[in-house]
Amino acid sequence: MILIIISIFIILLIILWYNKDYFKNNLIIRPNHPKWYEDLPENHPDVQNFYKDSEEFIKSTKKYTPNGYKKIKMPKDIFMILKDATNKTNRINEDAKNIFPRSHSGLPPYIIPISEESKKSIEEKLRPIMEEWAGFPLTHVATYGPREYRKTSALRMHVDRETHIISCILNISQEGCKGDWALQVREHDGIIKDIYMEPGDMVLYESRTVMHGRPTKNPCESYINIFLHWQPAESVGGIESTKI
Repeated sequence: MILIIISIFIILLIILWYNKDYFKNNLIIRPNHPKWYEDLPENHPDVQNFYKDSEEFIKSTKKYTPNGYKKIKMPKDIFMILKDATNKTNRINEDAKNIFPRSHSGLPPYIIPISEESKKSIEEKLRPIMEEWAGFPLTHVATYGPREYRKTSALRMHVDRETHIISCILNISQEGCKGDWALQVREHDGIIKDIYMEPGDMVLYESRTVMHGRPTKNPCESYINIFLHWQPAESVGGIESTKI
């Protein structure tokens, strides 16, 4: 009888070990976060104007790197800070002012709050990496997230606002995935590439001149990124924009 109890206990421990991510993920509190917008079809005037505006922004903005993006590994200490926050922090609802129906569809993402001290540390540690890639000094403009994207959400191809010139996406976690959720980018020469990210990857990109998005539906229960944006610290020369 004792052997049976011990055997059952060992089996339960094994089950818990192999499903630790599931149980950990379900201990996190996620408040009710319904959509406050209606998904717009591709032919909607707001969507068509959104695409048109993006093309005009690309033409009127300087380019600084040969193809506009690069994928690397993020520093391990930054990954650990973000991973720890992901594993231990309750979610809050994303502010409606940050999610636009013309670019987003599906359920809105959650935000994972992290301390201002942690954000500042991440910004300062990443800035030299971004400056080396861009080739000039940068001033930090904004940090969004970490954002936890929910299943079936999607992001149309777009470029960012005029202050977001040199940017990066850091992938922190992917849970419950039934496939990859590709980041699509359009290089300066007009070629569209699919970029597949794993936790610990980061993509550097010129967010005002490189069309980017995740236009396919998210196949993951949870897909967590953080976004950081910089602009030139002073007027600098760049690769002149050309029509794509």
